[in-house]
Amino acid sequence: MDFNTFSFASRIGDKDFPLLLRRMVPQNVTVMHCHEFTELVVVHAGEGDHFNEAGEGVRVAAGDIFVIPQGRVYHRYDQLDNLCLVNILFDKNLLPLPLLDASTMPGFNLLFNGKLEAFRIDAERLPRLLELVGQLEDVLKSREGGYQFVSMALFMQVVHFIAKAIGEKLVDVKSTQASVAQALGCLHRRFADPALTIEDLAAMSSMSMSTLLRHFKRQTGCAPKEYLLKLRLQAACELLTSSALGVSEVAGRCGFEDSNYFSHKFREKLKLSPGEYRNKVQAGRRS
Repeated sequence: MDFNTFSFASRIGDKDFPLLLRRMVPQNVTVMHCHEFTELVVVHAGEGDHFNEAGEGVRVAAGDIFVIPQGRVYHRYDQLDNLCLVNILFDKNLLPLPLLDASTMPGFNLLFNGKLEAFRIDAERLPRLLELVGQLEDVLKSREGGYQFVSMALFMQVVHFIAKAIGEKLVDVKSTQASVAQALGCLHRRFADPALTIEDLAAMSSMSMSTLLRHFKRQTGCAPKEYLLKLRLQAACELLTSSALGVSEVAGRCGFEDSNYFSHKFREKLKLSPGEYRNKVQAGRRS
């Protein structure tokens, strides 16, 4: 089977603002392709089969939404019946997307977990989603002053709308993907709580510890404990460079009960002490 790779340059000319919307009517093809950008796909009409490189296919139809992540994730379409797509393309490494608290939403984590499974928006919500998508399309086409600012806001609205709709369906979804998405949302909400345990996550997700550990690592690439440490250290980095708080107080606000343990883990992961990290970042800002 043939494989193609589409670069961002082949799809978009404005490298200073790597966000693009394209409407597509795919053809039946045997050639697999991947992207050097992330593709958020909204099926707005028709239906067809969507395949990954392992030959696993799923029938998608109007209202289905899925994400094709950047990198060597190959896919193709086949057995089409008037399939019409809206593809929102963005380079997550270049687009200055402020995630803020988006990762606390289980639906957001489920949407961007790198799987090719489709999620269907209810028929009554689809018109509103397509309205937002149309507004984003118009702004991106206009290229008027401030279009980048407005299109970022609209793109975040689109993502939030989808994530919220998916999250509200999770109570009806009995899958390990949904359970891990809920666990991720809990970690992002409660990472600063020193009382939070992996046992709590397993209980909240209605999974055994072994099942949680297995599927969490499969979806995120690391164990829950390691993921929690990353969240706490990321928050610590932000506090160290945006406040005058002492190291002990930073440690406490980020979920570390022992400031010595915090300093040890900080140096282990970042190769600098908390104080050295703060001085280095502040020196860089002054230069």
